[in-house]
Amino acid sequence: MKYWHKRVDVVSFFDLDQESQDIELKDDDNAEELAFLIAENGDEYWNLDLFMRTESNGRYDGVMGLTNTSAIGIVLSCSGESAVIQCFG
Repeated sequence: MKYWHKRVDVVSFFDLDQESQDIELKDDDNAEELAFLIAENGDEYWNLDLFMRTESNGRYDGVMGLTNTSAIGIVLSCSGESAVIQCFG
């Protein structure tokens, strides 16, 4: 798996494009209440609800599992309006 990191903005459901909103509503009736991460270039987004909070003294604020040997870690900014995510294995 290729390792990467990206800067993202923390946004609401209504900041997603219409196609992404439709996809999220199909998967979750409560999608309008969720927060999302949008890559700075706008080509990818992730549901913040899929990240599990980690210990307060850990490297990441949360982790989302991808496979049995890889995950995405998130480090939130102090304001909570942006973050950095990193794929690791």
